[in-house]
Amino acid sequence: MIGFRRRYDRMEAPDEAPPGANLTAVPGGKDQPEAAPDDRSEPLSNAGPEEEPVSPMRVLIVESETQLGWIWKRHFDRHGSAARLVHGQEAAIECLRNETYDVIVLDLVLTEGSALAIADFANYRQPSTRVIFVTNTSFFSDGSIFQHATNACALMNSKAPPSDIAAMVEHFGAEARQQNARLK
Repeated sequence: MIGFRRRYDRMEAPDEAPPGANLTAVPGGKDQPEAAPDDRSEPLSNAGPEEEPVSPMRVLIVESETQLGWIWKRHFDRHGSAARLVHGQEAAIECLRNETYDVIVLDLVLTEGSALAIADFANYRQPSTRVIFVTNTSFFSDGSIFQHATNACALMNSKAPPSDIAAMVEHFGAEARQQNARLK
């Protein structure tokens, strides 16, 4: 029943009608409020009539290993994100020029280009975009990546389950969206 509106949420005394209620005469008794339409199964909506529907989380995946990138992309897509997969610096920079992203999942060790150059460009073009670095090495395991890339929010092992990476994307993407909303 959580998330559904019930007409019994507001308990009122049986002899009192809520303000503005239509009253009907009951034979041999007092005026009673008309029965409300049965709306027990009407879903609650967080979006009012003036609010736009929520768009999917926009994720850019920059991964040299094609199969791993596709696994992540399919996982993000299944969970409602709009994910785009590219394999190198040039393609990632082009994406950042043409589209806005909430989160970038970025392999630290790319075969084509530099991950730090991509993060730096993203910080310049889209300052609220968060970067989750992934790697299969122990390089930067001391946390120094956060000194080199100011938009870095996490460093994960690329062998982590896609659900763990998706949870990080969801968390940090929500932060990025809140920051974008404040800027508008």
